[in-house]
Amino acid sequence: MKLDMDIIRDLLLQVEGLKPYEEVLHIDSNNLVEAEHIELLIESSLCYGNINKLTSGVPLGHINRLTWEGHQFLNTIRDDETWSKTKSALSKLGAFTIELIQKVALNYITKQISH
Repeated sequence: MKLDMDIIRDLLLQVEGLKPYEEVLHIDSNNLVEAEHIELLIESSLCYGNINKLTSGVPLGHINRLTWEGHQFLNTIRDDETWSKTKSALSKLGAFTIELIQKVALNYITKQISH
């Protein structure tokens, strides 16, 4: 599976919209690409949740909420224009990390503030 940062961003926005202590985002085993991305969000400490795998390897679980790091990351890429400019800048590199995404987005935001 190839990491898709658009899916990651969409999932973070969904999780942020959950009602605290009332809702969770369940992993839908019918959409394995999304399930893998949810698993990555938990592994990367951007979200709190629980993942279990069936013997077939299909992940089951849920996300409770964003972590502090998840909120901070989402805040830098929330705006559609910032996200678009960040993706455009990163497309020239080919490889990137969450930290680099955040730095590029913050750089764009900083330039917008100073203009």
